[in-house]
Amino acid sequence: MKPPEPDRRDRPGFNDVFAALPVAVVVVDPDDRIAHANALAEQLLNLSERLMIGQPIAAILPPPTSHVSTTIAALPSSILRSRPPAV
Repeated sequence: MKPPEPDRRDRPGFNDVFAALPVAVVVVDPDDRIAHANALAEQLLNLSERLMIGQPIAAILPPPTSHVSTTIAALPSSILRSRPPAV
């Protein structure tokens, strides 16, 4: 029987790579609880990873409310069809 594979966070190098990511990352477990957060996430959220671990993600990052709208930038079709002038 094959031994169970170790958790990715326990593998050598995971912590180094995770810490070096140039973006804030919060890892959420299947129960929507925070399992891990990198240093940039700590800075962005102004919370330590130690305090975030085990908390429901909604307690840290509340879901957007229904009145929040998203805006997508759009260009007039005339701009999209135009070609640069010939040189």
